[in-house]
Amino acid sequence: MPNNLFTGNAPAKAQVWDFTFSGTWEATDLVTATINGKTLSVVAGSTTIADVIDAVITAWNALDTALWPEHREITPTRSGTTILRLTAGTPGKPFEVTLASTENDGSSADAQTISARTVTQRSVGPAHFDDPLNWSLGRVPDSGDTLVFDQTDRGPKYGLTQRATFTTDHTTEELTTFGDFRVGQVVRVFSSDTLPAGLTAATDYTIDAYDPVTGVMTLDGVTLTDNGTGTHTIEVQAAAIVQMAGHSGPIGLPRYDADGLYRQYRPTFLAIGLLPDAGPCFCGEGNIRVGQGPGSGSGLIRIDVGASVVRAVIITTGGGTEENVPACLLVSSATTNEVDLYEGEAGVAFFPDQTSELKKLRQRGGLFIGGEGLTISASAVLDKTGGELQLLDCPTTTSTLRLRG
Repeated sequence: MPNNLFTGNAPAKAQVWDFTFSGTWEATDLVTATINGKTLSVVAGSTTIADVIDAVITAWNALDTALWPEHREITPTRSGTTILRLTAGTPGKPFEVTLASTENDGSSADAQTISARTVTQRSVGPAHFDDPLNWSLGRVPDSGDTLVFDQTDRGPKYGLTQRATFTTDHTTEELTTFGDFRVGQVVRVFSSDTLPAGLTAATDYTIDAYDPVTGVMTLDGVTLTDNGTGTHTIEVQAAAIVQMAGHSGPIGLPRYDADGLYRQYRPTFLAIGLLPDAGPCFCGEGNIRVGQGPGSGSGLIRIDVGASVVRAVIITTGGGTEENVPACLLVSSATTNEVDLYEGEAGVAFFPDQTSELKKLRQRGGLFIGGEGLTISASAVLDKTGGELQLLDCPTTTSTLRLRG
């Protein structure tokens, strides 16, 4: 299985989205722009589309950065007479915005329209997991790759959604899903109940086409005959994730933006799957290996593997870059997760909205925190001979605790 090393060498390009205004506008119509739950509302003030767009631009640029930091990260301009262009202020830092128009005079007629966004430039750069130029194999990771992070202070902060739910339309052979996927990427699928006929779990599929705006995806060689039942998931399943101690960059994002002005609305965890692995991690191997080799390690590693089983070996980490939060955070909904901690800081289901289950913990040093969403499995073994262990209201039954230091 190939090693795919994150290099962080991609040049940064600013995200550009275009929104086309059309139809018949009234001066009382509203334009709304929503980011992170904050909505800017602008009265059109004119029946001329160019004037409406200019009104939005004027109102946007007048926003107080301290109160509207998410909006002020984006520069609005007019392209031609009908397009509102939104450009990221920082190349390589993506944004999410919802633009809409509504009647504001009690009329039920919606003659004015704003089209779905057109992605003129996708956000790419040295902090993007989903940028092929950041990987030693010249492509984004496929299922079966071993992801390696080493010898750089750069790390993936964006493009982290390598797992997403999907629906299908078997009459068109299409999936609909919203993730940070790339055409040509090798993925796998599974379901909470029954996959659509034509798809098989534990099977590699290549993405043939994908539109991240509409979410429409086709998989090479797949013929669907029904839509299945339950919740379906598509993901990259890595063979392993190896973070060397020589890598000091992040994997994921802290909860607050770097300037501390707002709570992060972009994904903060790398959402990815792992190939099935029945072997234990206590032999020194594991499907997540953190802090191997010389170096001070990373202070921010956040990985959510969904339904995959975690077998984590943590040799060392840097000090957590987010105050009172362990450097390495893991989430898994599987029931047989294992953590082998030697030094550094680790947490499982640390945040209140997360849940995980732990089957084995062997701690020889460092700090381990089991969050309120962590369940200690029945017949679990917690073997601690050093370090600090904190279990925050973790339910458990018939577990074996060996606390010797």
